[in-house]
Amino acid sequence: DTIALSNIKDKYILLHFSSSACYGSQLSLPELKEIFKSHKNNLEIVSISEDTSKKQWLNTVKKDSIPWTYLWDGKGEFSDAVVKYWTIGTPNYFLISPDKIILEKWFGYRNGIFEEKVKKYFN
Repeated sequence: DTIALSNIKDKYILLHFSSSACYGSQLSLPELKEIFKSHKNNLEIVSISEDTSKKQWLNTVKKDSIPWTYLWDGKGEFSDAVVKYWTIGTPNYFLISPDKIILEKWFGYRNGIFEEKVKKYFN
């Protein structure tokens, strides 16, 4: 299936580029789950896997009980979304406004970063 971010209405979008082999991607999951749960009325998370193995990606989705949209196309760092957003490495994040304007983009993870970013834009 394909997803169009334009179909997500009236919500911020946290676009999350990740890999199951990336320590930072794995480390960020508990906080991502908390943000997803606490801001579900204002925020949609869409993860894009840069894994090339479908089995590896599916194992991550199941093992980590990912509750949001988590996409995979098998092209790894050459996936259409990776190329479109010019990401290099994982984890990479884009916070997109309900008007589909990229508000911020950043590379890497540190504890508290999601709440910091969300508080900056949410009332």
